[in-house]
Amino acid sequence: MPTAISIVQNEEGFAIASDSLHYDMGTGTALPGHLQKVFPFDVANSSLAYCLCGIITFNAMDKHGKQSSVFSLLTEVPKVLAAMDKMAALRQFAEVFGKRICTRLRKATRLTPPPTHTVTHVSLLGYYNGTPGIAIVEIRSANRFEYDVDPENVLYNVINGCFPGEIMKRFYVDPVFERFRARNYPHSGIQAAIEIARQAVLACYDEAVRAKYPEANKVGGPIHIAKITRAGFAWVEKLPSTSTL
Repeated sequence: MPTAISIVQNEEGFAIASDSLHYDMGTGTALPGHLQKVFPFDVANSSLAYCLCGIITFNAMDKHGKQSSVFSLLTEVPKVLAAMDKMAALRQFAEVFGKRICTRLRKATRLTPPPTHTVTHVSLLGYYNGTPGIAIVEIRSANRFEYDVDPENVLYNVINGCFPGEIMKRFYVDPVFERFRARNYPHSGIQAAIEIARQAVLACYDEAVRAKYPEANKVGGPIHIAKITRAGFAWVEKLPSTSTL
């Protein structure tokens, strides 16, 4: 699932902006409807969210090998998060989450392993035990599902996240992105983070960007935006209720 997710942190909190295109990598086509990719969750009243990027569905089979099904991270990730206990730090929490979700994936797909290697990123972010942080759980289907946790050390008001192809790497150096860098917006605090995150995702919708970076054509749809402050998670722009799958 190609995705444009922009995460921006500063002294007042986090802003997350995402596209909502449901793009099928297997067929190379956009599917009907729009897909939510940013979700709030709570662990003992912590202010947190998670984002999904990459392959999110896997062919699965029941334990008898008779009934085919689909293992979807859209439904399985919240189940794992809801069953987890609070831990000392976000890094430790992310490590346990990665282990548990990969265990579920191995069990579900043991009779139908993915035909090609896949990579999925689950970003966990917010105020964990009152401390701001971001942890990226990278799930790889090679060797029957392995994972790594990368705790992010970010600069304030600089985009992080997940973008297709070379866009993330080139965002601050290629002039085609200049007008989307949100350097001159008259905002501060969390509102500045929101505008920086929004503009980075909107860059993928621009015709000039798409002409130079064709991978940007694989994202689109209404943008949804959220913020996380010490007061909690809040939507800035939600997807229309009829658009989520």
